[in-house]
Amino acid sequence: MALAAPFVPSERRAGGMAVLQTGQALARLVAAAGFGAAWTLWGVGPALTCAVAALAVAIASAAVLLPRTEKPGTEAPRTEKPRTERSS
Repeated sequence: MALAAPFVPSERRAGGMAVLQTGQALARLVAAAGFGAAWTLWGVGPALTCAVAALAVAIASAAVLLPRTEKPGTEAPRTEKPRTERSS
């Protein structure tokens, strides 16, 4: 939710956050039901293998898609060349 807050206009933020939370809750419901169905139909091993594969894809996608942030105090060093005075 913290990632989405800057993209929702301030006058609609409460409603936007409610819609986002509803979407997250529905996704959790579908994931739990899907995992339960896979466990029932395929058994323990294949269901867990599919869950681990889906988690790996989600982590890789997040690593690629989410913006990187700098930790405080770890700014990249400047690479400016020192100025030298020209003698005429």
